[in-house]
Amino acid sequence: MGNWLSASPEVPFTKAQIVDGGTITLSISGADAWRPQCVFVFGLDTEDGQPNAIVPLVGIPSWSFGNLSTDLDEGAPEAMLPLIGGTF
Repeated sequence: MGNWLSASPEVPFTKAQIVDGGTITLSISGADAWRPQCVFVFGLDTEDGQPNAIVPLVGIPSWSFGNLSTDLDEGAPEAMLPLIGGTF
């Protein structure tokens, strides 16, 4: 079983802008420890207007970044995710 979450960024961006110094960070707002099995992040091919394609940004089929939690005794509050086609 999985969850599909949709989020709109505060400022539109392109994959090229992420590669040129940006990051994708997954964070948690709760104190209960959470450890996903896998994480995949997709974006759209345009900053605005009608998109033509879905662009894969992050692909982690087996999570190895530890627990996420705002309780530092249970995990880290965020994890920087590796970009497909580039590294941070």
